[in-house]
Amino acid sequence: MIAISKSIHFLLIALLLAGVGLYCSVDTAGAADERNLFASKCCGCHRNGGEAAIIGPTNYAAFQWKKFFESDRHSRRKDIKALFTPEENETLKNFLMKHASDSDQPEGIGMTVQGGK
Repeated sequence: MIAISKSIHFLLIALLLAGVGLYCSVDTAGAADERNLFASKCCGCHRNGGEAAIIGPTNYAAFQWKKFFESDRHSRRKDIKALFTPEENETLKNFLMKHASDSDQPEGIGMTVQGGK
Protein backbone atom coordinates (compact mmCIF):
# COMPACT_ATOMS: atom_id res chain seq x y z
CA MET A 1 0.00 0.00 0.00
CA ILE A 2 1.26 3.46 -0.83
CA ALA A 3 2.02 5.64 2.16
CA ILE A 4 0.54 9.12 1.87
CA SER A 5 1.65 11.92 4.13
CA LYS A 6 -1.01 13.38 6.41
CA SER A 7 -0.89 16.77 4.66
CA ILE A 8 -1.52 15.19 1.24
CA HIS A 9 -4.25 13.02 2.74
CA PHE A 10 -6.03 16.09 4.16
CA LEU A 11 -5.57 17.95 0.86
CA LEU A 12 -7.22 15.09 -1.02
CA ILE A 13 -10.12 15.06 1.42
CA ALA A 14 -10.52 18.84 1.08
CA LEU A 15 -10.57 18.56 -2.72
CA LEU A 16 -13.17 15.79 -2.56
CA LEU A 17 -15.39 17.82 -0.24
CA ALA A 18 -14.99 20.90 -2.44
CA GLY A 19 -16.09 18.76 -5.37
CA VAL A 20 -19.18 17.68 -3.47
CA GLY A 21 -20.08 21.33 -3.02
CA LEU A 22 -19.63 22.00 -6.73
CA TYR A 23 -21.55 18.93 -7.78
CA CYS A 24 -24.38 19.50 -5.36
CA SER A 25 -24.95 23.14 -6.17
CA VAL A 26 -27.66 24.21 -8.57
CA ASP A 27 -26.25 25.94 -11.64
CA THR A 28 -28.38 29.01 -12.22
CA ALA A 29 -26.39 29.95 -15.33
CA GLY A 30 -28.32 27.37 -17.35
CA ALA A 31 -26.40 24.10 -17.08
CA ALA A 32 -28.18 20.88 -17.94
CA ASP A 33 -31.56 20.46 -16.29
CA GLU A 34 -30.55 16.91 -15.39
CA ARG A 35 -27.67 18.08 -13.21
CA ASN A 36 -29.86 20.73 -11.58
CA LEU A 37 -32.50 18.09 -10.86
CA PHE A 38 -29.88 15.87 -9.21
CA ALA A 39 -28.53 18.81 -7.21
CA SER A 40 -31.92 20.08 -6.07
CA LYS A 41 -33.63 16.76 -5.36
CA CYS A 42 -30.83 14.37 -4.37
CA CYS A 43 -28.05 16.39 -2.78
CA GLY A 44 -30.13 17.36 0.22
CA CYS A 45 -29.41 13.88 1.57
CA HIS A 46 -26.57 12.61 -0.65
CA ARG A 47 -23.89 15.12 0.38
CA ASN A 48 -21.22 15.51 3.02
CA GLY A 49 -23.07 15.75 6.33
CA GLY A 50 -26.34 14.56 4.80
CA GLU A 51 -28.38 11.63 6.04
CA ALA A 52 -27.32 9.42 3.12
CA ALA A 53 -24.02 8.44 1.53
CA ILE A 54 -22.33 10.84 -0.87
CA ILE A 55 -23.23 9.58 -4.32
CA GLY A 56 -22.82 10.60 -7.93
CA PRO A 57 -23.19 9.08 -11.37
CA THR A 58 -19.86 7.23 -11.30
CA ASN A 59 -20.77 5.25 -8.21
CA TYR A 60 -22.29 2.66 -10.57
CA ALA A 61 -22.16 1.44 -14.16
CA ALA A 62 -25.09 2.35 -16.43
CA PHE A 63 -26.69 -1.11 -16.21
CA GLN A 64 -26.57 -0.87 -12.41
CA TRP A 65 -28.36 2.50 -12.43
CA LYS A 66 -30.97 1.08 -14.79
CA LYS A 67 -31.54 -1.89 -12.49
CA PHE A 68 -31.60 0.45 -9.47
CA PHE A 69 -34.52 2.40 -10.96
CA GLU A 70 -36.36 -0.58 -12.43
CA SER A 71 -36.35 -2.41 -9.10
CA ASP A 72 -37.12 0.76 -7.07
CA ARG A 73 -34.12 0.04 -4.83
CA HIS A 74 -34.16 3.47 -3.19
CA SER A 75 -37.43 2.60 -1.43
CA ARG A 76 -35.59 -0.09 0.56
CA ARG A 77 -34.05 2.69 2.66
CA LYS A 78 -36.33 5.64 2.10
CA ASP A 79 -39.41 5.97 -0.08
CA ILE A 80 -38.93 9.07 -2.22
CA LYS A 81 -41.67 8.51 -4.82
CA ALA A 82 -43.62 11.55 -3.64
CA LEU A 83 -40.60 13.79 -4.33
CA PHE A 84 -40.41 13.04 -8.07
CA THR A 85 -42.81 13.20 -10.97
CA PRO A 86 -42.51 10.25 -13.38
CA GLU A 87 -40.76 12.62 -15.83
CA GLU A 88 -38.24 13.72 -13.19
CA ASN A 89 -37.58 10.11 -12.25
CA GLU A 90 -36.84 9.27 -15.90
CA THR A 91 -34.66 12.38 -16.31
CA LEU A 92 -32.68 11.48 -13.21
CA LYS A 93 -32.22 7.88 -14.37
CA ASN A 94 -31.02 9.10 -17.79
CA PHE A 95 -28.58 11.57 -16.20
CA LEU A 96 -27.08 8.93 -13.93
CA MET A 97 -26.78 6.40 -16.75
CA LYS A 98 -25.34 8.95 -19.19
CA HIS A 99 -22.57 9.86 -16.73
CA ALA A 100 -22.06 6.42 -15.12
CA SER A 101 -18.62 4.96 -14.51
CA ASP A 102 -18.68 2.98 -17.78
CA SER A 103 -20.12 5.75 -19.96
CA ASP A 104 -18.38 7.90 -22.56
CA GLN A 105 -18.98 10.92 -20.29
CA PRO A 106 -18.34 9.71 -16.72
CA GLU A 107 -18.88 12.32 -14.05
CA GLY A 108 -17.67 11.94 -10.53
CA ILE A 109 -18.48 14.16 -7.61
CA GLY A 110 -17.70 17.66 -8.75
CA MET A 111 -15.56 16.68 -11.71
CA THR A 112 -15.73 15.38 -15.24
CA VAL A 113 -13.35 12.63 -16.28
CA GLN A 114 -11.69 13.64 -19.54
CA GLY A 115 -11.61 11.13 -22.37
CA GLY A 116 -14.38 8.82 -21.11
CA LYS A 117 -13.71 5.06 -21.22
